[in-house]
Amino acid sequence: MMTLVGANDGCRSRIKPTGVFKPMKRHHISRMYKPPALPIRTDRFHLRDYSPADEPEFIRYQTDPGFAIHHTADERGAQHARAVFRKFIDWQAETPRTHYQLAVCHAAEDDRLIGSCGIRMETPGAETADFGIELARRYWGRHRFAIEISEAIIDWAFTCFPLKALTADTAPGNVVAARLAESAGFTPVGVSEKRFWRLDKADWAPGARARSQGDA
Repeated sequence: MMTLVGANDGCRSRIKPTGVFKPMKRHHISRMYKPPALPIRTDRFHLRDYSPADEPEFIRYQTDPGFAIHHTADERGAQHARAVFRKFIDWQAETPRTHYQLAVCHAAEDDRLIGSCGIRMETPGAETADFGIELARRYWGRHRFAIEISEAIIDWAFTCFPLKALTADTAPGNVVAARLAESAGFTPVGVSEKRFWRLDKADWAPGARARSQGDA
């Protein structure tokens, strides 16, 4: 799963009604429930499926040396970024779909691509999914961007799927990413070559952690 990277953020957000996202009552969500169509909108961001036109900007921010500071050698470079991008496109054709890796677009910049976020399940109807978010380096630490985005996708995931928990991982030396995980409500559950995190649905309270931690 893509790791939590580049975010020194924290903010309360709400998903705006778009005509395509309609929260369901919990007892209406079956194990094979097909989630509503994208996109997801927050006050400042537009989370949607990637299109081929996004590839140049995706590769541009992925190959920024500052962005890749916590990446391993085989995770750097245009060739790797291109392969990852094409995998994201291919996942959209899954039936049933289990991987949702979304483009993060900034409404104030004409929906410019500024990062990626999503969830990934091993099987349809899975009770646990991997969560990840990344922002282009120029958006690190800016106006609590990452928490607004994280809260939107987490709320969408717990509403639309029969998930009981989300998991995530961060590089051990990435203190900023660890702060983001904590601000989003994740708790540490172990560490080896990476630090591992978990957020149980029963503990999910949109905005509560962000408000309590201020500018985390």
